[in-house]
Amino acid sequence: MPDEIIEEVQTTETETPEVETPEVEATESSETVDPVEAAVQERLAQMKANMDRMSKERDEALKVKNQMEADAKAAKIAQLEKDGKLQEVAEMKIADLEAKLSVYQAENTKLNRDSVLQNALAGLDFKNDRSREMAYKTLLSNYLKLKTEGGNTALVLL
Repeated sequence: MPDEIIEEVQTTETETPEVETPEVEATESSETVDPVEAAVQERLAQMKANMDRMSKERDEALKVKNQMEADAKAAKIAQLEKDGKLQEVAEMKIADLEAKLSVYQAENTKLNRDSVLQNALAGLDFKNDRSREMAYKTLLSNYLKLKTEGGNTALVLL
């Protein structure tokens, strides 16, 4: 693979460019694509296609794994119900619901925090959206850093 790149570069270097008037050369450069640039774009397109394919395969594998786990859990619950172990079934269902509740609470907290921060930043004037986004990211990272260190996590904005 690296040998192919070197060969392509060597072949483009050995070609002698035609010297023409600057006006003609300017129009040709806008119409034609540099061979090195074309090779780079082709390689990048291949890499992007591979990355897209791999992420799609990963997502499908995760979906299959989650489905298998859910099926196994449902089969275990059905078997326990069939055996008359209703206490264990109830405990499993409660544990599952508590796990879901904690995930939902964490997501709700995150969304509320982000909303409060965005509303506080809405009252300030920024030159552009990029500076507003930078301020948001900086404040959020500082808040999360304080939270992980166990410091005062009160979100105070002036």
